[in-house]
Amino acid sequence: MSLYDRVMDEPKGENRIKRSPDEQIEIGTKLKEEGNMFFREGDFDEAIKRYEKAFELLLPDLTCSDEDRIRITEYELMMLGNIAAVKLKQGKFKDCSDCCKKIIYEHEQHEEVLNTKLFVNFPNVIERAYFRRGVIALENDDFDQAIDDFEKMLKENPDNAVAKSHLLR
Repeated sequence: MSLYDRVMDEPKGENRIKRSPDEQIEIGTKLKEEGNMFFREGDFDEAIKRYEKAFELLLPDLTCSDEDRIRITEYELMMLGNIAAVKLKQGKFKDCSDCCKKIIYEHEQHEEVLNTKLFVNFPNVIERAYFRRGVIALENDDFDQAIDDFEKMLKENPDNAVAKSHLLR
């Protein structure tokens, strides 16, 4: 039985298995890796099942430390980024955009409200959220939004060649 099958059989809601942040991240990472394998193979339905399950399992406990809460939030948002990638491949632009908006919102909240920088370990998560949202904006002929998103990508990483090439179009 695969890890995905095992966690799908677990109780949900209040009866769910309580895990430490390290256990949540370990299982989430394994599910992400399974999802990545399916993504590379073009099996987006199976990929998204793994990403969504990993996202669901990554729930910060009210008793965990601020450091663990930030780590779990980073992994949650990384999973949202993977879900957004699948949605973009499937042509589900609104769903993809919604995921990207959530990533961007959480990123901004942590920087402004908590004075904490997210994605220290995963700096490309926010860049990819801006990129995907920018691509969707282009698809919808919303050039102002696309330019704004690609410029924000450059703010995150001034050397990002993809953002530069999109801005030159």
